[in-house]
Amino acid sequence: MSAFRTSYIIRLIFILFFTTGFFGRTASQSEDNSMADFLILIESSPNGLALTCDKGCAWEKLSFSLSTGNEQVVDQFGITTLDTYKTTEGSERPDFLFSIKKISTGLFLRGIKGTAWTRLSFSCYENTCYQYVDQSGMTLKE
Repeated sequence: MSAFRTSYIIRLIFILFFTTGFFGRTASQSEDNSMADFLILIESSPNGLALTCDKGCAWEKLSFSLSTGNEQVVDQFGITTLDTYKTTEGSERPDFLFSIKKISTGLFLRGIKGTAWTRLSFSCYENTCYQYVDQSGMTLKE
């Protein structure tokens, strides 16, 4: 019984070390997710949403319609798709990439690249949105 118990403990330790090493290596090999430097105002417009970039974008203003439950992907170059991002290589890759989804109470943003946040949501008072967002999250314009 003692040999069985020793064997069991050794196997358990081996599994723990293997699992820890595997997950550690996976995280270190993932894409560099350094933060970008941007400042964007997200606000309601008559036809949907209007984004105004104050810093860190190749564009100044974007506008698009967005119905509840739908999502739009935005990067430093403008409106895009996840498929476009996945096939873009080298210096043409954007510094930041996030999606905006309209939900019943406001907006839900998903940080994909270049943000400290992975999820961000805020309410829109009477369907009127007005919020600055940067690489760190919701912010105020300085």
